[in-house]
Amino acid sequence: MSPDINISDILEDVIMSKGRCCGSIVADCQCGITHFVSEGDYEEGELEKLREQAIANPKKFIENGTVDYIARREFNAGQWVIGCPCNWQDKYARFIWAEYEIIAEFLKRCKKEVISNALKVDDAVEGI
Repeated sequence: MSPDINISDILEDVIMSKGRCCGSIVADCQCGITHFVSEGDYEEGELEKLREQAIANPKKFIENGTVDYIARREFNAGQWVIGCPCNWQDKYARFIWAEYEIIAEFLKRCKKEVISNALKVDDAVEGI
């Protein structure tokens, strides 16, 4: 079933608002694409080399002249660039959407266990 909402965009917004997100003038996406900005604190010759690589292989090296830094996020044991044309968040969003009942039940049970364990600790330290 395909939802009538853009679940990839929603997941990207959630990822950007939570967790380890950072930026740099050059970032490699987990998919293999290198992203770089047009202006920044590059080493001598570094920007020129990136531009040459982008000319030679435009699908593997993407220059972005509209931002000061490339936003990237650690997610599922990889570094992913926000806005990469690989649309990496789409596969995760579709998985979550397709399996939401299982994921919701899993989270509910984990929450119950955490609360139960916290109560056990509370009982254990009560007499101290």
